[in-house]
Amino acid sequence: MKYFLNENTFTIDNISAAYEIIKNIHLEDENSLEKITISSDNISQCKELFTAFKTSKKVKQITIKILSNTFQIEATLKTNPLRISSIKAPNPLGEDISDNVLERVLYLKFVYKFFENELISFAKIRTRDSWITLIESFRDFLSSLKN
Repeated sequence: MKYFLNENTFTIDNISAAYEIIKNIHLEDENSLEKITISSDNISQCKELFTAFKTSKKVKQITIKILSNTFQIEATLKTNPLRISSIKAPNPLGEDISDNVLERVLYLKFVYKFFENELISFAKIRTRDSWITLIESFRDFLSSLKN
């Protein structure tokens, strides 16, 4: 799947993975203080999401699932300030408590590296001259959708 700004596949520490938006997304309009929560099993095809973007709502919270061949992690990202607010990692496989703690730390580090990579990727896209063209293309995409 390709999201508007970037591919959703990536590699960190020789681990190939992909991410997808899941469950729900919270949006806000700071001018009117209107808040919208959209919940769907297929959020990327949700008409309400595109309608919210058309009316200039901003993402305030989003839940993503990171999938690899060996694990699956859910992470909730919030804005203002930008942060990871929760991580749901797989149950530990080890029997020893220290192994379990180490495994959880490795999942946490993986999510932090993912978050850092996506921020860097966005910053590179945002600081290019082609940003304006990208935004115009996104607006054209939104206006082409039927209500």
